[in-house]
Amino acid sequence: MALSLDAELEERFLAIAKRGRTAWLAGDIAEAEHRFLESWDMIPEPKSAYNY
Repeated sequence: MALSLDAELEERFLAIAKRGRTAWLAGDIAEAEHRFLESWDMIPEPKSAYNY
């Protein structure tokens, strides 16, 4: 079974990932990449143990 982020961290993670998605849809690939990597870095190690 995959681990889950605690509620506060998940909320922050999803908000940043949403900003990345918005930037991507607007064509701002550099900003999207920055936000996606920022959200990825929020996931604790081992990242593969989480379902995100």
